[in-house]
Amino acid sequence: LPPGLAEVTGKEFGANLSRERTDMLDTGVLIWLVDSYDTDRAKVQADPLYSRLKVKTEGRDIYLENEELVGAATSFITPLSLPFLLDRLVPQLTAAVDGNPATAVQRAAT
Repeated sequence: LPPGLAEVTGKEFGANLSRERTDMLDTGVLIWLVDSYDTDRAKVQADPLYSRLKVKTEGRDIYLENEELVGAATSFITPLSLPFLLDRLVPQLTAAVDGNPATAVQRAAT
């Protein structure tokens, strides 16, 4: 976890971050689980604080939609869903960390 994020989340699964702490999202890869791929991705990408982070400028962010199978597979890990998730998420992770911001992280196939 990025420095300080463990203190924010504590023992909880997640936490709310103020916009002023957007810097805590600057990680090697950031996976967003969103309600609407197009709408929420556009909102996040347009945020002036987020748009300055290296995770965004270097194309290391991935968006998964909650209602799509890949997004659901991140929440309900089972012996059957894990291979499905890995088959779709690994190519996205590979694209995100290849060191070339021009490499687009494609939306996961469902």
